[in-house]
Amino acid sequence: MHSSTELASSMFHITVDGDSTRPSFAGLVRDFTSQDRLGVIVRHSLDGIWTSGLILAAVTAFYDEQRKHSDSFFIYPDYFIFHAGCRSGFYSMFDVWPDHKWVQVDDTPEDILRAVNDRGVNILVLPEPALSTTGSRAPEIQRQTRNSALGRIKSAFLYNPSGSINLPDVQVTSNAVVESYVKSAIDKTQGLTEEQRQAVYQRRQEALRANPGGNPVESYRCLAPAEAISLL
Repeated sequence: MHSSTELASSMFHITVDGDSTRPSFAGLVRDFTSQDRLGVIVRHSLDGIWTSGLILAAVTAFYDEQRKHSDSFFIYPDYFIFHAGCRSGFYSMFDVWPDHKWVQVDDTPEDILRAVNDRGVNILVLPEPALSTTGSRAPEIQRQTRNSALGRIKSAFLYNPSGSINLPDVQVTSNAVVESYVKSAIDKTQGLTEEQRQAVYQRRQEALRANPGGNPVESYRCLAPAEAISLL
């Protein structure tokens, strides 16, 4: 729960179609409550770092809801990282904790969506698929699995695990505190060589240099739930 004392919603700058009048994650997601469940799908252990601003803006919005009732609380949001066909990354600094919330699942649309459904996720963040797989996997989803998800998911966001997504309509600018959490995730994720860590560091630094303000800017595309499911 370190982020509950180190971060505030005012530290995140969120724009939707260039409009920054919705200053927090709670303004981005319709009817946000502390009962909402966020799920991020990754296909490589550290892909979640490219959604760090969105995750931690959501975490901070969750803690804002707790503070409405009391300044004394000990609770983590029920947010999840779904590792599709890859080893778990280290996401405790993102307050995705305990580590059973780093879910490992086979990389098939049915298995991913079953795991999402089982955990009651209603805010879904998923990676942009490779061109070679676009449109080729969705028929594998069983009708009951699809309908369960469609009845519950209210918001979905597409991200690019290599950096900026094409045609974004949401941007999230975070801060140096979030970036320190990203560094921890890179340093503590198991199964990476030092060369692989350095490659991730370098790509991250290049992304930061591309932003004149010096803070990391993430870009997303909002999706209808049915469209999101078709891209699993």
